[in-house]
Amino acid sequence: MLACLSSLCCLSCHIYPAVKPGDLSSAAEVPLDKQYKKIILFNFENEPSLDKRFPNASSLCENTVMAELLKKSSVSRIEKSGSGSFRGAGAVLVMAYITSVRPAGKADTDGGELAVDLKLMDAETGKIVRTNKLSAAESKAAGKHKSRGTAGSLPADLGQLIAEYLAHIIRGE
Repeated sequence: MLACLSSLCCLSCHIYPAVKPGDLSSAAEVPLDKQYKKIILFNFENEPSLDKRFPNASSLCENTVMAELLKKSSVSRIEKSGSGSFRGAGAVLVMAYITSVRPAGKADTDGGELAVDLKLMDAETGKIVRTNKLSAAESKAAGKHKSRGTAGSLPADLGQLIAEYLAHIIRGE
């Protein structure tokens, strides 16, 4: 009995591996099953502590995501939340919460990096179809993303990373 439980535990660990940003083999990087006609950028926010260092972090990030998706995505319509209907077939809502990530042992004045908690929701069903946490620092370390190199460009860099991720996982009809 104990051997069966041990085997089952090992098997379940193998089936559901930990998801790491930037790892294209991870479950979070696999394209969504459903194809969409519209991406709606909805509710980009940031933690209040970022307001002093990056006064317009959420809007700069959202604007960069919009511009990059218009260039890279196979989805025919990309909209911001104020420009269209949220309910309906064929739309996916993208919600983002931007946070600050500080490397261990670094002081608050060192700046750190930005990360984002993403939620993708099917507008027709209201169900969350994907969640993921992306970090520009982890992506740069994996060689998957190039930064513009200045602290002020961190929200735009994060926006570019988000757009690359969304263009990869959301397929157009």
